Amino acid sequence: MNLRKIAKALKVSHTTVSRALDPAHAHLISPAVRLKIQAHAKRLGYSPNPTARALALGRSHTVGVVLPTMFNSLFYNEHLIKTLAGIHQILKIRDAYNCRVVFPTQEKSLARLTPKELSQSLDGLLVWSQYVSCEWEHADPAGHEMLADLASWKRPLVVLGTSLQSPTALSSISFDHDQAAYEAVSHLIRNRHRLIALIYRDQDFADSRQRFNGYRRAMKDHQLLISERLIRQSDYTRPGGYRKTLELLQEKSPPTAIFCTNDEMAMGAIQAIQAAGLRCPQDVAVMGFDGLNAGELMTPRLSSAEQPIQEMAAAGMNLLLDLIEKKQKGIIARSIPGRLLIRDSA
Repeated sequence: MNLRKIAKALKVSHTTVSRALDPAHAHLISPAVRLKIQAHAKRLGYSPNPTARALALGRSHTVGVVLPTMFNSLFYNEHLIKTLAGIHQILKIRDAYNCRVVFPTQEKSLARLTPKELSQSLDGLLVWSQYVSCEWEHADPAGHEMLADLASWKRPLVVLGTSLQSPTALSSISFDHDQAAYEAVSHLIRNRHRLIALIYRDQDFADSRQRFNGYRRAMKDHQLLISERLIRQSDYTRPGGYRKTLELLQEKSPPTAIFCTNDEMAMGAIQAIQAAGLRCPQDVAVMGFDGLNAGELMTPRLSSAEQPIQEMAAAGMNLLLDLIEKKQKGIIARSIPGRLLIRDSA
């Protein structure tokens, strides 16, 4: 039994039947006609053909999510869990959609993903900015070509993580890393720290640069000297934070506080302080960045600027579905505020 036979039996149009049996459009049909069509379809054992409906609507009701993976990292493991929880939160409510998750390897950047992985049968795409921001900003012709293709995609695209300064605007759900770092360092300053060290990662990614800039801005705004000897570059790992902290503690005038631009380096910093026979926070305070749950397991518990990853993922998926359903139009850019997790280390 197909839609045309139902339409003929009830003497209504094929379009009326299609809308009455589609949850997304049933409200367009008057209650009396809608109930009549639905009852007739149920009586005949009619069930919609999802493939046919997708072809008719030009939609597959499937969205794609591109997630970064680095399974030896506490951050990326928790990042993955929180991202999937945020996505599930929305898809549970808007249950007409399926989700395809793509996990490119570290060696396979966004630019190297195949068209099949990215776009075949997808109504829209959610991409974490770890892929996008790096490739906008590096002289990689393949990356620029792929991102130009994404920006001109005929289907909706939302970038999560960072609002991009790119040649072509993209809809985004971002988090202000600069301001979060500023507030973290300002907290240390309010606690009367003046010699505040920075351990940061290289500035290949926009969020890394923003955290670096937030540290410098807070120091300048509070009229504190930025000493280059108290700034160390590391690799976002706990051993890296440990090594750089030991270097800082050997300075003639060592810091009384350390701001690390991720939690794993901050955990290493606490371990180094303790290994040197010092106390945290009494001798040296430590502030991290990410808000990892693992920070609760440290002694002392790690204070940190929290990234609202689950909230961002939920907001991004909600925006993507709104763009697909044309409830929102154009380029939409929103920012989700974070918060300071003041525990014991600072």
